Amino acid sequence: MNHSTLDQHLINVLKVISKFISVFVTLVGFVVLIGWYFDIQVLKSILPESVSMKPNTAIGFVISGLALNFLHSTQKLKRRISQGLALAIALLGLLTMSQYFLGWDLGIDQLLFTDKSAAITTSNPGRMSPISALNFSLMGSALWLCADRSIRYRQVQIIALITALTSLQVLIGYIYGIKPLFGLSLLTHTAIHTGITFLLLSVGTLLVAPSEGLMGLIISNSAGGITARVLLPAAIIIPFTLGGLRVFGEKVGLFDNAFGLSLHVIGNVTAFTGLIWYCAKGLYRLDIKRQRAEEALRTAYAELEVRVEKRTGELSQANQVLEQEIAERLRTEAALQQSLRQMADMKFALDQSSIMAITDARGIITEVNDKFCELSGYSTEELIGQNHRIINSGYHSKTFFEQMWATISQGQVWQGEIKNHAKDGTYYWVATTIVPFLDDTGKPYQYIAIRFDITNLKETQEALRQSEERFRRAILDAPMPIMLHTEDGEILQLNHAWIEITGYSIEDIPTIADWTKRAYGSRQEQVQSQINSLYRLNSRIAEGEYTIATSTGETRIWDFYSAPLGHLTDGRSLVISTGFDVTERKQAESQLRRNAFYDGLTGLANRALFMEHLKHALQQTKRQKDYLFAVLFLDLDRFKVINDSLGHLKGDQFLITIAHILTACIRSTDIAARLGGDEFAIQLEGIQDVSDAIKVAERIQQELRSPLKLDEQEVFTSASIGIALSSTIDYDQPEQLLRDADTAMYQAKALGKSRYVLFNPDMYANALARLQLEADLRRAIERLEFQVYYQPIVSLTNGSILGFEALLRWQHPERGLLNPGDFIPLAEETGLIVEIGYWVLYEACRQMRAWQMSYPHHSLKKMSVNLSVKQFCQPNLIEQIRHILDSTGLDANSLALEITESVIVENGDEATAILLQLRELGIEISLDDFGTGYSSLGRLYSFPISVLKIDRSFVNPMTTDNRNLEIIDIIVALAHKLGMTVIAEGVETQEQVPILKNLHCESAQGYFFSSPLHSSGAVALIATNPEWCW
Repeated sequence: MNHSTLDQHLINVLKVISKFISVFVTLVGFVVLIGWYFDIQVLKSILPESVSMKPNTAIGFVISGLALNFLHSTQKLKRRISQGLALAIALLGLLTMSQYFLGWDLGIDQLLFTDKSAAITTSNPGRMSPISALNFSLMGSALWLCADRSIRYRQVQIIALITALTSLQVLIGYIYGIKPLFGLSLLTHTAIHTGITFLLLSVGTLLVAPSEGLMGLIISNSAGGITARVLLPAAIIIPFTLGGLRVFGEKVGLFDNAFGLSLHVIGNVTAFTGLIWYCAKGLYRLDIKRQRAEEALRTAYAELEVRVEKRTGELSQANQVLEQEIAERLRTEAALQQSLRQMADMKFALDQSSIMAITDARGIITEVNDKFCELSGYSTEELIGQNHRIINSGYHSKTFFEQMWATISQGQVWQGEIKNHAKDGTYYWVATTIVPFLDDTGKPYQYIAIRFDITNLKETQEALRQSEERFRRAILDAPMPIMLHTEDGEILQLNHAWIEITGYSIEDIPTIADWTKRAYGSRQEQVQSQINSLYRLNSRIAEGEYTIATSTGETRIWDFYSAPLGHLTDGRSLVISTGFDVTERKQAESQLRRNAFYDGLTGLANRALFMEHLKHALQQTKRQKDYLFAVLFLDLDRFKVINDSLGHLKGDQFLITIAHILTACIRSTDIAARLGGDEFAIQLEGIQDVSDAIKVAERIQQELRSPLKLDEQEVFTSASIGIALSSTIDYDQPEQLLRDADTAMYQAKALGKSRYVLFNPDMYANALARLQLEADLRRAIERLEFQVYYQPIVSLTNGSILGFEALLRWQHPERGLLNPGDFIPLAEETGLIVEIGYWVLYEACRQMRAWQMSYPHHSLKKMSVNLSVKQFCQPNLIEQIRHILDSTGLDANSLALEITESVIVENGDEATAILLQLRELGIEISLDDFGTGYSSLGRLYSFPISVLKIDRSFVNPMTTDNRNLEIIDIIVALAHKLGMTVIAEGVETQEQVPILKNLHCESAQGYFFSSPLHSSGAVALIATNPEWCW
């Protein structure tokens, strides 16, 4: 198909329609499958008591819709996927058809759902109809061929048309009530929405390549395409509609069969006669355009003839002078004969090219040539002796001929156009030149009239006049605003739409300068310059977007289009301009762009816009070697506490306040962005060195040290800031730079928060090691690489073992046995500690129960297990602990859970409620590492804590530092007053034991008694039942 005859916009629209159809077909399949899954009859059959779409049919539509959608992609992978899906569709149809024709039952009909409703009405419950199977075979083949760009789309379109016809057959059957058209006997009937969906699918396939094959012909601007676009829909819709009306009329008894048939025939004849007339009229317009082109050629030819005529007249006069000179100089017969021969040749030439007549002084015709006779229809005999009244048409006035005779009778040449009347009654126009020949007295004795036929020229001029009138009316009545103006700025016409929309008439704006002054105000010179540039474009179309002001002062955005239309009779260029109001569209586009690149809460740039700025900045560093910029990655400390305690509305207000602070701390050339949650980033453009970035970080931290007011509530926060410079390494991608700033931020958090850290390449290596450790940690859970070690807790009263503390170890396949300090912080950060913690709790409880059963008379009383902050905050903590106790058989009184001070500090009242529930179960609560946090003994009184564990940092130096000894003495005394028992951690020497005993510390643990032991070592220790003496 010649694509020059196709409308590219129409092609794009048809492709979009095809995509929408693919989505609709997929949705139909999904909706029907939902109906089968939830047994919703209306989703399966649409109409009550109507045939249901079978599950395999719905699956076929889902796959077909996806295959059709992927066909529109330019990616080779998606087209291959589409080809695979198409093959699956064709296979589904062929397998179903084989079951019908070969009597097989392949077990595919009710693979997903059982069709109980069709068990009686069909011999094959759940099986799609033969028509559906045939259509899937056809559409699968068509979609498979579409995915192959080497094939001709005509084959695909023929297959799609066949599918459309079978679908129309089903719809006609339902509409006309002809059951055999959608189902036979006990074979599965085709559902009405199946027929509709197949019809849409075939249309979508036809529109995949609308510029190719049959569709290319239909949408082309050729005569065939125009005719097809009119007749093809009519050939489908009109018989379909008239037939439906006939059936309806006969069913309700409006008329009988014979009368209905007559109406049907009359309706078809009338409709198609009208359509044929409409198409003929369109083809006639095309002929008119062709004839206009021919007339233009004739006009050029006529102009050429006029020039020849003029030149011929000049030559004729020159010949006369030459003859006189020859007669005077030579006066010989030979010269005279030569002159006469030349005159004869001249006459012959004139006879061949023009209409000639010679009259005497009275206007009586004395001689005419053949062309005169040919055009007028009179013979020479009929014309000789007559005057020119014989061909007078009566078109011209008497004054017209009087002026002509006045001119030629004075010896002057007359030129003009005359409308004559031929013998057969027709009229014709001639361009006439009358040359008078004078006698010796200076009076005309004869006239020679030379004429050229200009009938076609006059008809063309009349057609042009009528066309100009139609054009003028079309301009005036057009729905869009249109202005006609000249290149020098004179406005010739404003149509009704222009005046109505802008409020300006041609009296208000007689020139372009007046229009630009009123509509554009201060931008008048800029817009006038753009308009003036149009006149230098010759035949090209100019377009632009302008903001105008109407007469009421309303501001609107217009898309303007201007193009030269040619030249006026005075030589000036004529220009047409039109405008389309796109104000609402531009406002919507602006909002969409803002939503795409800005954070909806804070108004800062979002991640996408920030990454785009980083990309441009990196490109500038490639072009400008000394260009330096920095990226700051900020994470707010304690945001979760603020958000949870004050609510999300206050949390949002808090983030907005932070955004204002960040914006105030940077320059207008820099950019701040919210990446998500409480994470922000800043790009500092064109800094001199790292000190500029540090100053900004310090300024931000200084601002955050002041309390932030959220309504009447004051809150405090700080930020951990990571800084990465563009010069640190040779960055290629913006993600790398942001990653390094993020890494530096995490280093700042690890160092105690509320600080900034500058990234260096060593951090990247640490980050990679951290990522590897996280990956190993996740695999360790799956591979059961964790082990529980047990350290005894010893009574300082009698030296017996009171219980064990369960301690986690990791048997790393490459690094060997790892202590908790090597991986617990990372497990806490990633949340893996929850899963690991439950495993440790279960294993410790299981082991404790096993020891109790093996050594029922042993002094062993408690198994102590550490509970992490994240594990403590889990909503199902109590249920999980109950489950573990039930599944292991361990009594709750034999379990002690150790928590740190941070659990209490961060969770407050919620922590109290959880601890009370644990104590109600009978579980003992121990406060681990007391003295290293922020809590006080007075505050701990409100929590149900039974045991206080003094941290090893106080115990180790107590033999050498009396201050530590005094602190331990105070802690033990106050703990006892609060009803708590005390366990000292980190006892490593025998000298420490009596000191702790004298301080009335009940229990202790540490390497002096035993290092953490594997379960087998712990069993051996229990079996020996040592009783330490001192």
